[in-house]
Amino acid sequence: MDEYWMAFKQAVIETVKETMGCRRGTQKERWIRDPTWSMIDERKIAKCRCEQAKADPDKETTAERYRQLDRAVKRSCKSDKKTWLECKGAKAHEAASKNDNKMLYRIVRELTGAWSNSSAPIKNKDGVFLLTREEQDACWVEHFKETLNQPTPANTYDFGATPPPPDLVVNLDLITIEETKVAIPSTQSQQMLFKKCWQDQSVPSDWRKGVIVKLPKKGNTDDCNNWRGITLLLVPGKVFCSILLRSLQHAVDEILREEQAGFRAGRSCSEQIYTLRNFIEQCIEFIDFKKAFDSVHRGSLWKILRAYSIPQWFVNVFQNLYISSSCCVRTDDGYRLLQHRNQSQARMYPVTNSLFAHSRLRHEKGDDESSDWNPLDKWISSH
Repeated sequence: MDEYWMAFKQAVIETVKETMGCRRGTQKERWIRDPTWSMIDERKIAKCRCEQAKADPDKETTAERYRQLDRAVKRSCKSDKKTWLECKGAKAHEAASKNDNKMLYRIVRELTGAWSNSSAPIKNKDGVFLLTREEQDACWVEHFKETLNQPTPANTYDFGATPPPPDLVVNLDLITIEETKVAIPSTQSQQMLFKKCWQDQSVPSDWRKGVIVKLPKKGNTDDCNNWRGITLLLVPGKVFCSILLRSLQHAVDEILREEQAGFRAGRSCSEQIYTLRNFIEQCIEFIDFKKAFDSVHRGSLWKILRAYSIPQWFVNVFQNLYISSSCCVRTDDGYRLLQHRNQSQARMYPVTNSLFAHSRLRHEKGDDESSDWNPLDKWISSH
């Protein structure tokens, strides 16, 4: 599977390079246009000839040529930057007229260079400031390692004691190109790649690797708990998961309760929020859901999927997505690798969120003897 994926990946990269080419310069030089880059190359060649010239007439000729190209490059760069700034100003004016504050402030930050500093000093568990990059990187690795690697629950529900329910009526045929196009504008090569992943019940190892990016939340930024870690994954793996989720969505929606509105298409939690506010006016209770999604036990989740009549074929594919999965933390100096996640479950596909929220809602109903009691609720109640 990895060889098939690498061949597909290399073919896409080479095709994109031949068709679109590579952008030159750094992020700060993105306003320079291609004609100016060509003039810069000519100036570089002229400078080399000027330095290599030995005779006096040749030196004067090459030096004059270099000075002419240098003046032309400076004029062209000045014109390019002026054009780029005018274009950005027009886009900012248009965003302001449409009350699009997100785009407006993005352009302002892009022009002013006012970006938040993610390398501010942080504290360790003892409250001591860490000033060196090595200490800060080690602290971030330890923080996300503890967040993602939760211990195995002491008590788990015995799913084997309950007779397995019949599988949901879900299409188990090969992934078609129409299903791929629904998830993302696709090509025949991607459809063949997804079809092979489905047949082999395995995915490339690159799809199991993620990069954790730190985003500040409200509160003191010297505390690691006030930062949110977002895992960046490869787009083909996310598209593949979206295809699987769309195949399951219709069948799963039929067994979900009507009260379940979160993590469902075309539904809103507005009424539930209004009801919750009325309850809060009568009593106040704190429930910590801060890192609930990142601490779902993997082994139990596969059994939960079967308890919800998800076909075993889907369970095998989902399970393969997390075998030997790993992440690395992106820092200012590069990337720091985390150990493999052992038992915790990150939100790599949206069905995890839906099952978790539905489980909590069913558990809050309470009665163990009710007719719609599910083994998943008993497992939740033991944690």
